[in-house]
Amino acid sequence: MKKITGISMKNIKGQNVVQELTGKDIIIGPNGIGKTTRLQSLGISLLGYVPGKGKKADETFKLSSSSSMEVGLKTNEFSFTREFKKKVSKSRDGSIKESIQQNLNVSPSRGEKKINEKEARILAELGSFPIMMDFSEFLNLSDSKRREFIYNLAGFESEKWTKDKVKEYLENQLLTVELEVNNPEQFELMKNIILDVLNEFPEKYDIVAGLQSMIDWTKTKLSFWNDEKKRATAAVQKLGELKNKLAETDRNLKVNKDELEKLQEELVKAEKQISADTQKKKNIDAKLAKIDQLKKAIENEELQQCSVNTEDIQQKIQNLKMKIKNVDNSEKIKAIKDELIKLEDELKPIIKDKDEVKNKGTELRIQIEANEKSLERVKSIKKCCVLDRRIACGKDFSKFIEYTESQINIWKVQKQVLADTYNELDEKEKSLNKKCKELQENKKALENQEIEANRANNSLTAAINNEEKLLNQAKSFDSLKTEKISNLNAELKKLQNEPVEAIAPIDILQKQIESIRTNIDSLKSKIDEQEKAKITLSNLKSTMIDSKTAEYNYINFKSLDETLGAKGLQGELVKETLEPIQSAIQENLTAMGIKNEFYFTTETAGGKEIFQFGWKDKFGDKRNFDALSTGQQMILLISMLTTFIEKANPTCRILAIDNIENLDTENFKNVIDGLNKISNKLDNIILSGVIAATEVDGFKVWDLNREGEINEQSA
Repeated sequence: MKKITGISMKNIKGQNVVQELTGKDIIIGPNGIGKTTRLQSLGISLLGYVPGKGKKADETFKLSSSSSMEVGLKTNEFSFTREFKKKVSKSRDGSIKESIQQNLNVSPSRGEKKINEKEARILAELGSFPIMMDFSEFLNLSDSKRREFIYNLAGFESEKWTKDKVKEYLENQLLTVELEVNNPEQFELMKNIILDVLNEFPEKYDIVAGLQSMIDWTKTKLSFWNDEKKRATAAVQKLGELKNKLAETDRNLKVNKDELEKLQEELVKAEKQISADTQKKKNIDAKLAKIDQLKKAIENEELQQCSVNTEDIQQKIQNLKMKIKNVDNSEKIKAIKDELIKLEDELKPIIKDKDEVKNKGTELRIQIEANEKSLERVKSIKKCCVLDRRIACGKDFSKFIEYTESQINIWKVQKQVLADTYNELDEKEKSLNKKCKELQENKKALENQEIEANRANNSLTAAINNEEKLLNQAKSFDSLKTEKISNLNAELKKLQNEPVEAIAPIDILQKQIESIRTNIDSLKSKIDEQEKAKITLSNLKSTMIDSKTAEYNYINFKSLDETLGAKGLQGELVKETLEPIQSAIQENLTAMGIKNEFYFTTETAGGKEIFQFGWKDKFGDKRNFDALSTGQQMILLISMLTTFIEKANPTCRILAIDNIENLDTENFKNVIDGLNKISNKLDNIILSGVIAATEVDGFKVWDLNREGEINEQSA
């Protein structure tokens, strides 16, 4: 498992900061200061978009406060940034087009070059489990959408319900012995229906998606066969009325299709010819233009004269070569380096001696000051104890005073000697440092002299090369001119001798094509009308199904719908999906100080399929999620999301919740206590909202308003 330690933001909603994270963080501050921006940056970093706000790059870039935007995350071992940049380009028609380009950088890199390789690396390092949710958006979801949301988060682990197991379940429930004995025809229809509905369960689908696909298909078929029962009789009457029209439609349709096919062949032939002749004309025009171009090029080459004076160039080259100077100060520089080494060797013992003299002087100073204080204390006390003035004492301290004063004078003389010695050593050090500095400056001057000389020589060499190039061009001017004119004449002669292809009159061909297309459009219109009439008749004919067959199909699909729905297989899945996580949600609620019993409801008393959840009040009555207060809803969702994250067990387990100001004081405390108890189930807990707390047990509180004030004062 990995913990996010920081969120970086650049030009996103005016934010340019790195938000550090400890693993349990609360981000507070007034509206508009950047709390939600941090959570959005977390989502953009991991997913490339803000959850619930659209997945396209241009929708995400609406959060940018500049022409580029960058977000990123870091852990102790891994970090990455995701950059969005606006690119402005000009189309061929002159219009300006804007696009948003996205780039990824990962560190440390394992050689990832392409963006999909970097996305895969991020997925491997941090996982892809949804890490945040829009609380207000969830409140607006319907029951079915909430069920879909929770199913997607909770996942479905059971391997029991494979496609083969679903087939076995349907056959046991629907292909009964009673049906086979009493109604063999309906039994055979049901066998085929089961095979057909299983085709709506693709192999790549899990049981939840596959079951929903089968239910949707079954409901569509049930509606169809219900209508077929009603239309069966009317379809027979309608077919009789249009029987003669069907024969006429078939006969005329074939004649018109044959004529259309013939016209289309003529059109293709004419279009091929006009296309070929048009290309031939373009080739001839291009050839004539090339001939004129070659003639002009030959005339221009014949008029060309060499304008370069070779003697002047040679003299210029000679003058430039004379200016080249070789400067080699390596010996002088080496001598200075040797001198510097000697000076450094002289400095080392002086510096060492200085430190020793300084330390001894400090020791003497401390000793003198301590004895002077003791002497002063003894002198100030007469006929009493030096330790306690309340105790009488007639002892004579004159000899002690005399001895101590004598010692102090000796130490002061020694201290002065050390000070003089220190000053002398300091002067020597300064003198040697001055010499070192002068030598360094001399060395730098010699090095600069070499650099300047080399720079000047390089410039002269480049100028000489240019002049020699001109000289070579002048010497070969006449031969190159003759060769170029010869090549141009050869190319001109080749073009003039090429045969000219015959071309048909294009304007006549275009008129023929227009006439053919007019006839084709007219025939297509007729054929379309006839096809519509035929399809209408065919559809009516196909709907004339025996009323008994329609009744059987309706009964079978109704039975299939009930077997797949809330009272059948879907109910089994709901039970297997929700019961295992219900106890885990209850455990998290208890940790947060909530004693109410959690529940899921998937069916009304009348058997209608629903999806609701909530907790029971103190009287045991069920309080649906929508009937809870906003704060209670948040507590319940935190418990649920923590369970889903724990169940999915992603690489990085993140719980991010915005708008925690919806919790009152008591519930806020319960949530914090509960999150502290279940924090081992998560790598990062990030809460944000407009609250007044400055210290929260177990959490790091980031006051963005306070941090802004500090930044302004620092600036």
